[in-house]
Amino acid sequence: MNCYPDTHPAELLTVGDLPDDPHTLRVLLAQTRQALQRSEERYQTLMSSMSDLIFLIDADDRLLDVQCRSPQLLFAPPEAFLGKPITAVLPPDTSEPYLECAEYVRRTGENRRYEYPLVIQGETRWFMASLNRHEDGCKLVVDVRDITKRKQAEAEAREQTRLFNLITENMHDYIGVLNLDMSVLYATPSLYQRTGYSAAEFRCLPFEHLMTPESLVRLKQLVADNLTPEKLADPQCDIAFDVNLDVIRKDGSHYWCNSSHRLIRDVQGRPEYILETGRDITERKQAEDLLLRKDALFEAVAIAMQALLFEPCINEAMQQALAAVGSATNQDRVYLFEYHIDPLTAERFMSQRYEWVRDGISIQIDNPELQNLSFDGLFPRWFDTLSEGRAVSGLVATFPETERAILEAQDIVSLMVVPVNVEGRFWGFIGFDNCYSDYQWGVEDQAILTSMAASVGAAVIRHRSEVALRETNLKLAQATEHSLAMAAKAEEASKAKSLFLANMSHEIRTPMNAIIGMSHLALGSDLNQRQHDYVVEIQHAAQSLLRIINDILDFSKIEAGKLTLEMTPFRLEDVVSNALSLQRQQALEKGVALLFELRSPQLEGEQGFFLGDALRLEQILTNLLTNGVKFTSQGHVALYIDELERGSNSSRLRFCIEDTGIGMDNGAVQGLFQEFSQADDSTTRRYGGTGLGLSIVKRLLDLMGGEITVSSEPGQGSRFSMTLTLAHARSSAVNPSHVVSTASPMLGTPLHHQRILVVEDNPINQLIASEILTQYGAIVECADNGRDGVSKIFATLPPAYDAVLMDIQMPVMDGYEAARLIRADARYAAMPIVALTANAMREEKARCLAVGMNAHVAKPFEPSALLQTLMDLLG
Repeated sequence: MNCYPDTHPAELLTVGDLPDDPHTLRVLLAQTRQALQRSEERYQTLMSSMSDLIFLIDADDRLLDVQCRSPQLLFAPPEAFLGKPITAVLPPDTSEPYLECAEYVRRTGENRRYEYPLVIQGETRWFMASLNRHEDGCKLVVDVRDITKRKQAEAEAREQTRLFNLITENMHDYIGVLNLDMSVLYATPSLYQRTGYSAAEFRCLPFEHLMTPESLVRLKQLVADNLTPEKLADPQCDIAFDVNLDVIRKDGSHYWCNSSHRLIRDVQGRPEYILETGRDITERKQAEDLLLRKDALFEAVAIAMQALLFEPCINEAMQQALAAVGSATNQDRVYLFEYHIDPLTAERFMSQRYEWVRDGISIQIDNPELQNLSFDGLFPRWFDTLSEGRAVSGLVATFPETERAILEAQDIVSLMVVPVNVEGRFWGFIGFDNCYSDYQWGVEDQAILTSMAASVGAAVIRHRSEVALRETNLKLAQATEHSLAMAAKAEEASKAKSLFLANMSHEIRTPMNAIIGMSHLALGSDLNQRQHDYVVEIQHAAQSLLRIINDILDFSKIEAGKLTLEMTPFRLEDVVSNALSLQRQQALEKGVALLFELRSPQLEGEQGFFLGDALRLEQILTNLLTNGVKFTSQGHVALYIDELERGSNSSRLRFCIEDTGIGMDNGAVQGLFQEFSQADDSTTRRYGGTGLGLSIVKRLLDLMGGEITVSSEPGQGSRFSMTLTLAHARSSAVNPSHVVSTASPMLGTPLHHQRILVVEDNPINQLIASEILTQYGAIVECADNGRDGVSKIFATLPPAYDAVLMDIQMPVMDGYEAARLIRADARYAAMPIVALTANAMREEKARCLAVGMNAHVAKPFEPSALLQTLMDLLG
């Protein structure tokens, strides 16, 4: 064991210097021993503070000294090991590395070390043994240190590194560390995977190759705005910005990336790096672009519908409609073709009727080759597809040769044509040409444009019908003037006119159902305020047109003598409440008070039940209230009801509708109840309407045995007073289904798990019925015609459907024949079948019931009315 000198070593003495005096010699010996003890203590302190365990080993690897700071490292006291071989002390697995290191240290004089684990009290600890050659060249000093914490830290660091690599290699987003000049210092692998470049390629690539010019301009502007010298020099300035970039991959394809940047400063606040995170937002951008495209298409359809409904010149209306949808869909040419048959050869042809083209695109409306173009000889595929109600679309280069020869001559690259159906039959088609690219049409695009196509066809037919109607009226007037003998013929012409108007209302109701239904569904979706306003305007225009159609239909029924009154019990309060509720919103919007007073209180109780046609009475009150609200801008519209007389079986009632509107002079009052008449032409222009409402009121009251009078003064409002005698009825006789409900539409899912089959050839009507019924909880399936519907019903037993909604006019098999076949099978005799048709004539309803259907709902339908009908049938 080496003894290191004390801080103040004793002076070295020779034998000759030793004192002779024994006492002095004893004192000197004690001093020497004390100095030696102090030196030993310093050595032990120094050694124990440095290492956990120190061995001094001689040339034969025997222990000369053992210093142990942690007794648990040895299984015996340190002195017990002195003189023993080192291998007796070392763990068995460490003898070999020790011997190798010892041989190397003795031979070279260089230090060597090795690590080994040791289980102490059930815990594995790690140690590092350092071997150093003693200054005498023979002995070894072995320094053993506990490195368990270091090993644990290293293991934790390796695990953190592994987890970091696992995250960065598998994360969808990427993270990058950029220099202040925006060059890449580090990026996670997902960046290179997404762009297709290697890390080395990416770092050398200029920004111009990584993104579109527009994106590069945006990025440079943001960098210039945010990484200014002033902001960089301000330690308190937090710099962060993000940008959407159209990134170009190595293979030339594109994707959209949202790139967020944040400046990282060091502890002194100096700018150090820029942290970037990037996320692929391609799907979101595509969804946003699709939504914008759909919004533009809805807006264009609204413009087209407005033109078709209100523009008196059909040519101008058609140009406005085609231009609106052409611009919204970014197409180069939009056109309307009509299908017709050669009466001599029965060959099927198509001829172009209208066209809109973008600037720089060739005009084809005057091309004689597009008139009387043979379906059978050149486009048989188109006829088969379009007549089945399906669109034709695609890249022209993939079309048959006979089609390409005509289409490529017009510079068409891709196109889509959608069918136009009138009265359930193929009438023609609207086409959309793209002369530069393969335009991809979505399913919703096709559905919206197919709906508009039906309206376009109806507008053309309406125009031709109006021309025909004017010609018929002219001939009728001429015939009346020339001879009284033609009166019978004139009467027949009048009836024909009424029937014609009824048929026209049927044809217009079909696209109207699509417009009202789609707008109803759209209002229930997530729209912004601008979109909501557009759809509301579409719905208002459609409802206005529907009221006009209903007025014309009612007038035609009355004029033809086919309107009959029902005699069913009803409660007067229900009829009045419903008529008032229909006007409440419009009155509220105009700031007009809507008042009601039942001046005979007994009518509120048992004495308020009567026998008659409740729906026609409601129609009379609705027309009069509508008239009052329409012509009143301030003040009120009031309804008063008095019981003038009460007999044993009937009561004579008086209904007064009073308003504070514009009023009329005596001349206007005299002609007020004439059909197609209003106070003057300016009234029609300012307030709209057909002039049929009051005429219908007068004729209905004549049928019901009532009377109506009017008093009015310009600027002082008007007062309509009608008297009507109604038979008494008992409250117990009132059928709840005949009670007019003013409650809100049913909430929740009243048709939960009810299985309903919708048999309908029009895909838009299928979509509307399916969406509405699904919202009420029903499970809906669709069939395209009567034959498909019958096949679906007969395919399972017991029946797979709880109810069937059946259209009437369908290709292949109509609704009448389908209902007959279903009712002919006794297994399906109880299955509810509801006729869902655009024909609102009473004869149509009777015919539906005659073939076995349970109920009749006219298109366009109110969702609540359809729901109530199904609830009544399903119980």
